Amino acid sequence: MLQSMKLPMFIRPLTDEERCHLESSLRSKHAFTLRRCQRLLASAQQQPPAQIATSGGGSVPTVRNALHAFAQRGLECLTAPSCIPRTGPPVLDAAKRECLHGRLPQSPRTFGQQRSTWPWAL
Repeated sequence: MLQSMKLPMFIRPLTDEERCHLESSLRSKHAFTLRRCQRLLASAQQQPPAQIATSGGGSVPTVRNALHAFAQRGLECLTAPSCIPRTGPPVLDAAKRECLHGRLPQSPRTFGQQRSTWPWAL
């Protein structure tokens, strides 16, 4: 039984403007941009993702993510995505906030604590 092999994945041919931008971004102070440029330029030279990964480009899925991002967004993929969560549950609901507003102006010793400052646990 023959197994089908996946063809290597490469980015589309770069325009002169894109190649110039990628090469100038190799001097970026941001590691994300630098590494992504290295991966994209290596792919433009017809290096497969596995070879890019073994030559210091990270893991094969990381290289493939860079190639997919370039195919979808072009040069915009050179900026790192935000690490800030888009949504999240509030830590304090209205009742807890009201309780906190009542306690903060007072010393923790009023509530039987050994210290005069509020620790995070309380």
